[in-house]
Amino acid sequence: MLPTLMDLELGGCPTTDAIGSWMRTNGLVNALIFPSSRSDAMTFIQDGKLANFSGWNLVDYRKAKPITSREGVTDQNPWYDFSEIGEIYNQPGISLQQAALDSRYAGSWEVQGNQRYYDELYQFIIS
Repeated sequence: MLPTLMDLELGGCPTTDAIGSWMRTNGLVNALIFPSSRSDAMTFIQDGKLANFSGWNLVDYRKAKPITSREGVTDQNPWYDFSEIGEIYNQPGISLQQAALDSRYAGSWEVQGNQRYYDELYQFIIS
């Protein structure tokens, strides 16, 4: 699901919209922490403990008013892997690297390429 959460579409995708809508409707969720789709994200696990991380966002719902959800969200797209996402957005080089499951770094991962995509998009917009 990581490529779906980090979908490159500006404003999110139907799946991320549904997650946000459910969070607000639920009223019991204080915050959501998720990997940024506009930067390279990573977690570094060492001996089963989080040692480092980068590229994450926090949405704080504590002062948000509860909403009544009257919408339904349907996402007809399959969950892609990162190589497919790169092809869809004509941005080859978006990738996920993971540590071996039997290593002391099991659970570590890094997404690379998203930051480059948004840096190039920003340069195109301002020029």
